[in-house]
Amino acid sequence: MQDIKEESKLIKTTKEKSRTFINSSDIGFNAPSGVFIEESFTTKTKKYFTDSIHILAVAIALGAISLFNFFVGSYTDAFLLVRDGMNSAAFTSVILFSYYSIKYSKDFRRDKEFNYGYTRLTVIATFVNSVYIIFEFLELLKDFAHGIHEHHEEGETHHFDETYVYFGTRIFAVRIALLLILVFWTLREVSLVRKIEDILEKNFPKYERKLTEAEGGDHNVFKSDKTLRNCSLLYFSLKILIIYELLGNLSMIWGVLVNYHLGLIQHTAVILRTTVCMVLSIAPFMQSSFILLQKNSPKDKELEAKIKNELMFIEGVLALTLIMQKYRNLYKNY
Repeated sequence: MQDIKEESKLIKTTKEKSRTFINSSDIGFNAPSGVFIEESFTTKTKKYFTDSIHILAVAIALGAISLFNFFVGSYTDAFLLVRDGMNSAAFTSVILFSYYSIKYSKDFRRDKEFNYGYTRLTVIATFVNSVYIIFEFLELLKDFAHGIHEHHEEGETHHFDETYVYFGTRIFAVRIALLLILVFWTLREVSLVRKIEDILEKNFPKYERKLTEAEGGDHNVFKSDKTLRNCSLLYFSLKILIIYELLGNLSMIWGVLVNYHLGLIQHTAVILRTTVCMVLSIAPFMQSSFILLQKNSPKDKELEAKIKNELMFIEGVLALTLIMQKYRNLYKNY
């Protein structure tokens, strides 16, 4: 009986330690490996509850901004400024949201009751990215329908002449057709996760860590496969999001070259500058994300710090260039 009590006490102690044991890859870049941090249940709950509230606030704000952006017209310069400003804030929020999803993956907890890290944030970030694309599509459809309406309204043609409507129809059709082809082609790739794993296996060494006795024994091996499966969802949404914006820039170049005569150089320069910055940012951005999500060994602190700084820089470049791209409507001739 005494042996059973001692064994139960030992199991209970082991479980308590497993909840407080945090590896250096989970708490940040510079923490020493294998540190025991005494963190109470209340402290953990408050920490993750606060983070969840912040995430929820960003999602609600993004939805409200998108709705406002969709329903507010652009009949005056003031309305146009407000609309494009809100749209810029919305896309910046999307980019930052995806960044925090990657950032919080470093706080991924193996405790089931505290698994508020990467998985849930990835799903939310993907959802927010998708919502933004939907509202962008609706806004494009609304502007196009508004142009057709003004074209046919007697005495209110303004700049919606035959040429604008003719090429506007084709710009809209080509942009949506390319987007649908992209979505269909990506969904055809059933082995999307395997494809990402193959890329990482060729370029980056896999890191596997055996669980310690305090974490439940050494019979389980934590691999990066689970993280990669979660990564594929965010990777898919970011790819759709960035290419959608890229198609928007290309269609704007087409529209500017065909329809506008004043300020042609200015229009083209702004759009090309934004497009080039976006294209140059995609590859290193995805590479940095993959390296972070690969759970590199804690020994590679210099590499992790370098990648962290590079990722923050790229996020800033993306946010600024996309804000510039969103403000391109201010240079249109209304």
